[in-house]
Amino acid sequence: MTRETADMSGKTALITGGTAGLGQAIAVGLARLGATVVVAGRDRGRGEHAVTDIQRASYGGRAEFVNADLLKLAGVRQLAADFRARHGELHVLVNNAGLLTSRRELTADGIESLFAMGVIGRARW
Repeated sequence: MTRETADMSGKTALITGGTAGLGQAIAVGLARLGATVVVAGRDRGRGEHAVTDIQRASYGGRAEFVNADLLKLAGVRQLAADFRARHGELHVLVNNAGLLTSRRELTADGIESLFAMGVIGRARW
């Protein structure tokens, strides 16, 4: 598929960690191709700012933010439920959320935080 023939119209993409960096660049690219892009993140202000940037950079592409904390099992489940309620089908999933820490930390669920973000937060889909 070439850029000229790529068409994501009618498709919905969920991008975790899409509020900055590589995740946001992927969101812009998918929005330019016509996909509805849902960006998931923990910080509402940063997420709403990212949506504005994605819409501007994709020349009016469809983007929205959903608040989600992937460090909590309940947050992962809530993200899935919220997404299904609003969109029904998921066509593209980009698991880009990450965490950088210099010491071992446990989540509220008692799971090591890097494992929770990198494995558990992705396995629930």
